[in-house]
Amino acid sequence: MSPIGDDKFCSYFSNTNKVLVVSLDYPKSPVHKFPVPSEALVDLVKAVLEDESLPIDKTKVAIGGFSAGANLALSVSQYESLQGKIGGVVAYYPPVDFSTPIGVSMASRPKDAGPDMLEHSAPMFNWGYIKPGQDLKDPKLSPKYAQREKLPPKLYIVGCEHDLLCRDAEIMAEKFANIGTGQRTGSDDLWEKNGVKWEKISGEIHGFDVMVSFGETKKRREKRRDEMHQSVAEFLFREVY
Repeated sequence: MSPIGDDKFCSYFSNTNKVLVVSLDYPKSPVHKFPVPSEALVDLVKAVLEDESLPIDKTKVAIGGFSAGANLALSVSQYESLQGKIGGVVAYYPPVDFSTPIGVSMASRPKDAGPDMLEHSAPMFNWGYIKPGQDLKDPKLSPKYAQREKLPPKLYIVGCEHDLLCRDAEIMAEKFANIGTGQRTGSDDLWEKNGVKWEKISGEIHGFDVMVSFGETKKRREKRRDEMHQSVAEFLFREVY
């Protein structure tokens, strides 16, 4: 929604890891539908990279986002003018395939997952963001259909087990990870292969890390949030920075 909404995360990630973090705004739907937000962000990313007042090492650039922002990060990095300029993408619980029916996505969750807040709100989001007649498999809208070479060489994709978006994100991670000759390492829910890292946060819902919660649930989510961000930082410093 607004860069200020991610101030807590951006400050934490910047101060903890001693890296420059720039949070970007973009035109919002329903006034500005796809691809307007992506195209605006491409211009902003280029402006940041060309800003000589910022202490940027242009050989060590990653882009990322949460939810819709994760989708936009995957979209923006495919544009021709940014090819070769972004070393990695971190996509936290992204929507990656707008062609998947909601019913199919709901059925892909564990049987004990409970309600999903996106089940009833996703159609509204789709109406606001997607023009009538839009190709739902356009890779800049649905990154699951992207050409691997159009994306940065390093990808870290996070899914939440009880999120209806999780299975499509996992399929995308598996698809891109199978391009190459590398061997898969890790476990079923946390693995790496050919420059792709996938992490599934077990038992959690979409946006668990920013949801208001209390008691033991709050403690659990804060612990998993911190572990997730630490894992992302380790990956970025090893593979991108």
